[in-house]
Amino acid sequence: MLAVVFVLFLAAGALQIARGADGKGPLEGDIAGVPLEAAAVIFQGIVLLGATAAFSLAKYGAPLQSLGLVLPKRPGAYRYALLVWLGALGVTVLYGLIVQAADIKILQPPDTAAELLEQPGGITAALMLAAVWAPFNEEMFFRAFALRGLIRRHGPTLGVVLSSAIFAAFHVHPGALVPTFALGVALALAYVRSGSVLPSILIHALHNTIVILLARYSADVKV
Repeated sequence: MLAVVFVLFLAAGALQIARGADGKGPLEGDIAGVPLEAAAVIFQGIVLLGATAAFSLAKYGAPLQSLGLVLPKRPGAYRYALLVWLGALGVTVLYGLIVQAADIKILQPPDTAAELLEQPGGITAALMLAAVWAPFNEEMFFRAFALRGLIRRHGPTLGVVLSSAIFAAFHVHPGALVPTFALGVALALAYVRSGSVLPSILIHALHNTIVILLARYSADVKV
């Protein structure tokens, strides 16, 4: 368990360092020609996938299929995933309206999508990182690995709650906690119902794609 916590701090910390000490914007510079924030996102994913492979596949000898890289077992799995995601989206919008009306600065969601769009490569690079790379490695770690282990130990309900809380904490920023927790619950429910990580990956990718597009084409939207 301590090793898993260390992995999360390592992966989350890399991204925060790349965003600067105040978390308000990416640091200048690059690593081998890759901007620091993009490099941090890539490194973060490598850490998560490495931990999934090391703990689940290597240490415990679990087959790759046990992580959910299979077709959904139940019909309508993708429709269910879409419905629970829409519910999470509703929670996120309501939360944003409440925080904005109350003018609580610290709880306002960070502009992470806008930061990615500022990197070289623009919207194409942002979509590759946020809508392809991140959904795959985060779902493999938080749903296929962490959620599966928590369900085995604590049961489905508590497993969903705990994995979603860890997923939210991983994103560090106070303003991201509630929206990310709601999204985590939706993704966890999709995984539990389908027995496959594929619906979770696709919904996560859809969510991040919409966030990137809104950040790109609506100056008034904060994500």
